[in-house]
Amino acid sequence: MNDTPTEAKQELIRARKSLAASIVLQKEELLEDSLSRAYYAVLHTARAVLVSEGLDPQSHEAVKRLFGLHIVKQGKMEARYAHILRE
Repeated sequence: MNDTPTEAKQELIRARKSLAASIVLQKEELLEDSLSRAYYAVLHTARAVLVSEGLDPQSHEAVKRLFGLHIVKQGKMEARYAHILRE
């Protein structure tokens, strides 16, 4: 069994690194790569939320599905965040 707080923290660290990389790439006008890193920042943040709820999604699609079901539909976050993740 994984240590949920540690795993969630690791996901947030990965999210911050992805966001930092996205910013650097944007400044270098590498927009496609910047967008990719921004996506991973959102994905890792959503996964951190899910892990903190005791869930363990193993794929991008599972993160999107479980985020909608367990976070948005339960009223824990606004639906716009699920929309950002899906897009």
